[in-house]
Amino acid sequence: MFVDLFFLLLLFGMLMLGFFQGVIRMTIILVSFYLGVVLASYWFKPFGVWIAKNFDTTNAVGRYVGFSLLFMAGMAILSAIGIYTFRYAEMPGQLKYLNFILGMLVALVLAGLFLGLFAVILWNMMVERGGCTIDFPVMKLLCRHVKQSFLLKYFSDHILASSYNFADPILPDDASIIFAVPQSTTPIPE
Repeated sequence: MFVDLFFLLLLFGMLMLGFFQGVIRMTIILVSFYLGVVLASYWFKPFGVWIAKNFDTTNAVGRYVGFSLLFMAGMAILSAIGIYTFRYAEMPGQLKYLNFILGMLVALVLAGLFLGLFAVILWNMMVERGGCTIDFPVMKLLCRHVKQSFLLKYFSDHILASSYNFADPILPDDASIIFAVPQSTTPIPE
């Protein structure tokens, strides 16, 4: 329930962002998403080993956390650079409404990708990698909601899987650790 509500808020938030920012800025963020995945795919293994050593965790958890941190940092930095670079780019006045509609469509694609990636990481960290075994009330609550979430399963199994099949030729091979692994059948090797 809580996770589904959070996913819906993020989805509608992205749609509103797409409407108000327009197609140019949302396309910049979509390209930043792709470049963030590429950069994280190249650097998450050594960063994950460093996390595993310094924070006393397994290599698989270190890799997931490393991928997540590198992806978010890369996407945020590249988005800020791109939006600042194209801050004066605007659609002509006659295309104002088309700009809003296309911005929402690009935001919908971006929301599907982002929520799918977040769903896979959340499922694998909480269920596959033992996050549910942490004896802390917040973790138990989060684990229960992750296991019961319909939207989490939908975004990870259908939306992200479909987009990965489409984008597989242009992604690095190491991106498959996040995208191609079925969420409930194949664990990540240590």
